[in-house]
Amino acid sequence: MAGGGVVDLVQRMHLKYNVTIGLYMLEPWERMLFNGVLIALLSLWIFATILYLPAWLDFCHALMH
Repeated sequence: MAGGGVVDLVQRMHLKYNVTIGLYMLEPWERMLFNGVLIALLSLWIFATILYLPAWLDFCHALMH
């Protein structure tokens, strides 16, 4: 992909995200608030997965044997 192709792809993905979730009808500050909450929740989910998943898998493995 050329440089313009990547920019076009990112713009289309951004438009699809805004239209699919309905963010296009929100004020800019509301969009920032929504995206901030979404990023915070995703960050907490990733952190919890990294922190607790190995222990949970060890526990499940111990139950199986």
